[in-house]
Amino acid sequence: MQPKSGRLCSTLLPIAYQVMDTGTGTTNIIAKCNVMDQVTAIQTQVGGSYRLAPHLTVAGLYRFDGSEIFNTVTKSTLAFIKNTLGSKSGFQNAIYNWQDESTFYVNVNFYREYIDPATGLIIVDPTAVASSWIYILEGCPDKPFLLQAVADNGTNAGAFNWFTAAYNSEEQSKRYFTNYPIKAIGHQRFSNVTIHESEQYMLTYQSPRTNFTSGCPYYFETKTYDAGNNLLNTHQTPPLTETNNVQSIMVGFWDMVNNLTPNGLEGNYAGYEFGFVDHYTVNLMHNTSSTSACSMHKALTEYRFKVDRSCIKNGGYMRFVFKNMLGGYDMVTSNGKFTKKVKNKFEDFEKTLGYHDWKETMAFGKSNWSNQNIERYTVSTQLMRKDLATHFAEMLSSTQVYLKHTEVAQLRVMGADLGMDAYEHPYVFYPIVIKSGNVNVSKTQDNYASLKFQFEMAVNQRNPRY
Repeated sequence: MQPKSGRLCSTLLPIAYQVMDTGTGTTNIIAKCNVMDQVTAIQTQVGGSYRLAPHLTVAGLYRFDGSEIFNTVTKSTLAFIKNTLGSKSGFQNAIYNWQDESTFYVNVNFYREYIDPATGLIIVDPTAVASSWIYILEGCPDKPFLLQAVADNGTNAGAFNWFTAAYNSEEQSKRYFTNYPIKAIGHQRFSNVTIHESEQYMLTYQSPRTNFTSGCPYYFETKTYDAGNNLLNTHQTPPLTETNNVQSIMVGFWDMVNNLTPNGLEGNYAGYEFGFVDHYTVNLMHNTSSTSACSMHKALTEYRFKVDRSCIKNGGYMRFVFKNMLGGYDMVTSNGKFTKKVKNKFEDFEKTLGYHDWKETMAFGKSNWSNQNIERYTVSTQLMRKDLATHFAEMLSSTQVYLKHTEVAQLRVMGADLGMDAYEHPYVFYPIVIKSGNVNVSKTQDNYASLKFQFEMAVNQRNPRY
């Protein structure tokens, strides 16, 4: 038993292998885990060598779980896609392959350890029996979905079976790597998002090499509408890379304005690009035909974006990015209120009296050795529907959370490099630390909820030491 070749497996669930060996003299089986660089095809061993003891009741059976070993290579942060996050890149200009960054190609080699009948010594057979090569990602479906829809972690359909854009007879039947609320009407599955005109939005997906014909590749289709729900235009991205690695794309309204070309109906004059767009939809399209003729259909949940053009300059606006349970990244907004406090954290010591400077007040006494200015925020979100509040609350348990800031360095000094960087990358995202034990959920009789929580900036102001 082993994961099937090419399956995407979760490193947060057991990656199970079973080896049968009934050879005479076999004492143990040795397992060695490997990761392959998908560009150079160079293999590197991960961890050490692991000796598998025989099963207590089944002769010749050895079992191995590779999840904890492989999990050591999937510890990615948002840094690997920071060039697209906060920048003017989006849609076709911000499709990022997570290959060898967050998704890795791995296998296990098994070696027989046995007693040499000639010498009586225990030796290891140098010839390995290799397992299938699989892809791994640090992520796991949410608990209800895990218990109801996931039967294994790659030995059959796999934990991410319903998160792939591969062919399925039902349209919109599969999911992106997110727990964002999904609505269901008949066979339709869609997610409604309110997107501010200055915001990006990330979708994480997998488009494996199972499209029937190479002439019918995956692509994203975006349709724009006016306030009367009249179709204004249809945009298509270039063909997507077909790969078992996870990929991501930016499809927010900010991304649309800076990357797609509007027509006259959408508003195509300078300063008002896409100005007539009230809402738009985004769909990942795949081929459902086994013949040479392409038959493109919606593969994953449809996203429906409502454009918000309200003023956020003096409000309690905050935009967050966090690593979700599935290993993707979600973006959420708080439009409630927040307070910011700066806490000075001092470390002090007692200076030595000194023989010659006993009358010099600066030479002895208690002194502060170092100081750190800690920025602490207390946030109360806007009222949200229960499902949106539940999704927002997922951020509060994430180990990776980032806060959006406007690039301001070029406002302090004049510099061509800073100016160009600010133009191409107007926003930056800084890591924050959610303070545990400070999360409150308040509900109303109208079935709305708001969240209250505290966080600190992960990187704070450093001051000169004594």
